Amino acid sequence: MTLEDFRKLDINQYFCSARLGIAGSFIFNFIYLIEVNLKLFLNGPVKYFRKWANWVDYILVVGCFISLCIEIGLVQNDAGNSNFRYIAMIRPLKLLRLLRLKKNYFFLIRILIVLSARMASVFILLMIVFYSFSIIGMEVFTGRNNTVYPGCCKNAEFGVGEYYENNGSRPDDAHLYWLNNFTTLYSSYVTLYEEMVVNNWFIQMEGFVSTTSEAARLYFILFWMISTLVVNIAIVYIVDAFESGILALKASKKNEEIPSGELKRVTKILLKSSEVRILSNVIHLKAVYELGKGFSINRWIRKHYDIPARTIELYGGEFRGKRIMTNDDLRTIIYEGEIEEWKKKFDEERALLVLKQKGGNIAIHKETPREHAKRIILTVAKQLFYYLLG
Repeated sequence: MTLEDFRKLDINQYFCSARLGIAGSFIFNFIYLIEVNLKLFLNGPVKYFRKWANWVDYILVVGCFISLCIEIGLVQNDAGNSNFRYIAMIRPLKLLRLLRLKKNYFFLIRILIVLSARMASVFILLMIVFYSFSIIGMEVFTGRNNTVYPGCCKNAEFGVGEYYENNGSRPDDAHLYWLNNFTTLYSSYVTLYEEMVVNNWFIQMEGFVSTTSEAARLYFILFWMISTLVVNIAIVYIVDAFESGILALKASKKNEEIPSGELKRVTKILLKSSEVRILSNVIHLKAVYELGKGFSINRWIRKHYDIPARTIELYGGEFRGKRIMTNDDLRTIIYEGEIEEWKKKFDEERALLVLKQKGGNIAIHKETPREHAKRIILTVAKQLFYYLLG
């Protein structure tokens, strides 16, 4: 049955199930549309659109409702080839509303947002590496019949030549495996990408070595080392972002003032008058040094300390400000109880040491057998650890 014959058939017979599905989708979308508009009316536009999740929710619901109305019109008019049917692809995006059911989904989205800014610099660096090695490869390997890898499968000593020959590959067949080349910039990118992900990189290296010289090995090994270093930097960014997010979640459970998973966690700082004077003197000395380079004091202070210059010059008391929290700040909040115990124990040991130096007596806490066994185990574990490291 051709497409023209299908169009001539009764639309009510062949589109009955489609119409039922569209009718059900229309009912649910209409309910969702009423829901978001009620929230918008009750909370007000300013409060409702203050959260980016509400923006996504509202756009998805309205967009799906509009696309569904257009699709209903297309089915009624039998406009099967209309380009407006592509709008129906918006409807599966309704599944994004499920992200609101669990906070961990939003946590992952925030991590991806943080990584998008960090990974941009890594991606640019990786593209620079790819472009540089692609240009070198095009200059060195192009024009040497490297698209067919002559003699590679027969004379290779790395154990895969016989495998490809038994599977029907021929060394002079340009339509099989040996299409990885440096003829164009795009093919160079594909070849280098396979090298980076270690996709039979030694096979490609042997192929180019067979067409040039043994010095070609240095090119591929050097590229693999540099690209691996860049990829490891990207992995470090990913691990650091997840560590910061997990610390923020744990800290938010102990301190309600810290929003869960916020991208910018702000903490308050307090400088005493003595600390302000010390900071002022340091800034003055550095600013005097920078004046010889034509750098103004106010600009230097704002750049390095984000503190107005007149604030330090005129303010003689305490300085209160804000700064972005670091991972160490979050760990301080998480282990607040343990830190207090460590401080208390340190003060007791220091007081005991002072009294011993003065020849005084102090009531020494007698440890229990359990504490004694625990101390012995920790001591043995530390000595074993140092022995293994040394």
